[in-house]
Formats: sequence, C-alpha cells, structure tokens
Amino acid sequence: MQTTTPRLWTRDFGLLVGSTFLVWTCHYLLVLSLPPYAASQMGASPAQVGLLLATLAASAVFSRLAAGHALDRFGRHRIQVAFAPLQRRPGQGRAHQHGQLRPATSPLQRDRPSLRPACPGWPR
Repeated sequence: MQTTTPRLWTRDFGLLVGSTFLVWTCHYLLVLSLPPYAASQMGASPAQVGLLLATLAASAVFSRLAAGHALDRFGRHRIQVAFAPLQRRPGQGRAHQHGQLRPATSPLQRDRPSLRPACPGWPR
C-alpha cells in the first residue's frame, strides 16, 4: 500500500514564510539602524545607545512571555479580538498630514526639536 504525505510547500505556507521573513528583516534593520540614528539625531552617548538596545531586547522577551501566557490561558481568538482596536488602520496615525503635530523634545535630544502628536493631556 502506498501512502502519500501532504505537501509542505503550499501557497499558504509560502506566504507565511515570506511574510515572516519580511517582518524579521524589518526588525533587524531597525536594530542595525537604531544606534547610529540615536547617536547622530538624538545626541545619545554610547551608554545610552546600549541601554536603548537592551531595553528593546528585554521588552521583546517579556512581551513574548506575556503573550504566550495570555494565548495559552484565553485562546487565540479572544486575544485577537481584544487587541484588534490597537492595530493601525488605513488613515490612522497620519496626524502630520492634518497639522496636528507640535515641536517637542526628548530627554535624549538635548534641546533638539522633534515632532510629537499634540494630544490632550500630554505634558507641554
């Protein structure tokens, strides 16, 4: 008797692999471009750049642990429904096109102006 095994490389699997590859490529491009940007545009010292990268890595670890626990406890569907409002939709996050940005400074910028949305309740 001859048995057939299901194909691994289906269209859906190829799309999943391709999109995952693109997501992680973007993530590592961010990790590579963040130190020079923080140093040149924000005036961060090497110690501050190291703290920034360590914070990025630590937040990734802890958020994945929390997400895994939540998925195991509540299920994938409930988590997707709960976090759906946080996903960016077309047309959201475009305050710069409507003149709603105002100059602001970051503690790392040392009095260099940047742009931040003018939201009620934010410190002036």
